[in-house]
Amino acid sequence: MRQPSMRSEMSFDPSVYAGDYDDDEFEGVDDDECGIGASMRAAEDGRARVIGLVNGGPAQRSEVLQVGDVVLRIDGVDASRKTHTDLVDMVMGPPGSMVELEIERESDGVIATVEIR
Repeated sequence: MRQPSMRSEMSFDPSVYAGDYDDDEFEGVDDDECGIGASMRAAEDGRARVIGLVNGGPAQRSEVLQVGDVVLRIDGVDASRKTHTDLVDMVMGPPGSMVELEIERESDGVIATVEIR
């Protein structure tokens, strides 16, 4: 079985990641949907932050998204004050589908839009 590598320590939530998994190990993960290869969590200030990337996953391959980025919008919808489940639902889709993220680089305040497929 292939296990994703993380850039930051975090619990593994297969609903957030793109990839193939053993059916018996991850019951409830829909084979027709995948994520973007990133994990996000709402911080105390209510802003969604990227807390991990899957090595080789779509988010990492974009070469734009980084751990620590603040996610402002997902497909044009405000991502602030969303639960983890809401954030997962917002990035899930059929393999190969595109998700547009508006992000703010926390280190310099630069705002960018990234399309992840």
